[in-house]
Amino acid sequence: MTTITAPIRPLTRVQRKIAEQLIRGLSPADIALCNYLSRPAVDQQIRILCARVDLRWPCPQHLLVHALIASGRMPRPAPRRPAPDITPSQMDLLRALAQHEHPSKIARCAGIARTEVRERTRSLVEHAEATGLTHLIILAHAWKWLDEEPATASAGAGQ
Repeated sequence: MTTITAPIRPLTRVQRKIAEQLIRGLSPADIALCNYLSRPAVDQQIRILCARVDLRWPCPQHLLVHALIASGRMPRPAPRRPAPDITPSQMDLLRALAQHEHPSKIARCAGIARTEVRERTRSLVEHAEATGLTHLIILAHAWKWLDEEPATASAGAGQ
């Protein structure tokens, strides 16, 4: 049986600009200010970006950033500093954070207790010298930490 997949539609100029700003770590409110757009107009474009990468709206910004880069719709950011060493358990947590929103799913995929997710995430963000979770995902892509995700990673991160 032959399966036909629809071609990936390119992002519009406005969508690409907003995606670039998300990948630089700007919040939707900051994007609205920088582009002289209303917040609802930015949110509408973000909704469309989510749909293009099969994420439900609303979704956390770090999941959208990961999906845009991992899908090839946006290029990986350039590293601005060398990557720190990362342990296999930190890598498992990072992959889980990039794919899932809910602590229970993150814990299951990372092989840790749900009660440890918040503290281990905080520790990983600190270890990478990131300003938050979205920045951690941006850095992880720049450092190519998320290039080879295991086959067990689930699709549909927002689900």
